[in-house]
Amino acid sequence: MREEKIHNYFFFGLLALAGILAFLIFRFYIAPVVFALALAVGFRPVYRLLLKIFSGNAVFSAIVATILAFFVVVIPLTFFSFKVFQEGTQLYLATRDSAQTPEFSGPLGGFLSENFPALAGISVDSRDLLRQGLDWLVGNINLFFSGLAKTIFSFFLSMIALYYFLKDGHKLRSRLMELIPLKSRYSEEIMKDFLKAINSIVKGALIVALVQGILAGLGYLVFGVPQPALLSAATMIAALIPLFGTSLVAVPASIYLFAIGNIYQGIGLFLWSMLIVGTIDNVLRPKLIERGVNIHPFLILLSVLGGVQFFGPVGFLAGPLVLSFLFTLIRIYPRAMGNVEIEDAK
Repeated sequence: MREEKIHNYFFFGLLALAGILAFLIFRFYIAPVVFALALAVGFRPVYRLLLKIFSGNAVFSAIVATILAFFVVVIPLTFFSFKVFQEGTQLYLATRDSAQTPEFSGPLGGFLSENFPALAGISVDSRDLLRQGLDWLVGNINLFFSGLAKTIFSFFLSMIALYYFLKDGHKLRSRLMELIPLKSRYSEEIMKDFLKAINSIVKGALIVALVQGILAGLGYLVFGVPQPALLSAATMIAALIPLFGTSLVAVPASIYLFAIGNIYQGIGLFLWSMLIVGTIDNVLRPKLIERGVNIHPFLILLSVLGGVQFFGPVGFLAGPLVLSFLFTLIRIYPRAMGNVEIEDAK
């Protein structure tokens, strides 16, 4: 018995050592793999449709789906990310060395001067307001987009991973099921709930936020708001905030247009934000979210912010994936542990 325990301890020690070494080796490529996993979730229906079109040819269907993902997602996302980085860097440099005092003109400026004269002497130190956020933006995005060769290589790895996730995803799932030390019905339930949670969070929250950010950015660009790509990225984050959502960025942007005298542009942006950007959530979310998955939007927001803080830019996806897995285990825990207790009693 003692010898058997020694063998077990030795085996698990080797397993832990191998796991640590594997993590140290693969940690540099976590971002492309997580990105590919998120793309696989989104393009799985496309891959299944292509399987029907190409008579079950998995290889060709996966190749076509990967090419579609590259042109539909990767190229626009790369352009947008570089644009956000460029605008963030410009704003950072503009506010690093000098405080900016807002100047109000037009009807709104006259109204403030007449009714709130004390506001004329108030100055806003934009360094204090923007430094922390811009420091994070420039620092984190620069980690991912600092070198063209590195960026191209990362996306190349993502496309390879996406191809295999689509083509061999069912094999990977079966292999993971074998490794879970629970009865098959619980392993199946864990996997099913996990995939459902991933679909709900990625599609029901992140994709909706992405669409709202894109629509809002289009409005910022058309109505003449400065730094439209940067504000679009901020709107994507704001879309995850319960109750207020995109209005946290869109309303101040509209007020800014009023403040500088662009009344019609301000009205146009406000109507666009409320009628189009604000309501698209009610249209898309019910169609994308899975029934039976109820994760509070505030927790999704925290998982995104915490994931970005811990993993870098890819944490926007990695954080919600970890949250999905946690909620899956919490849901299955009572039944799984009850089964263990019964087996132990026997």
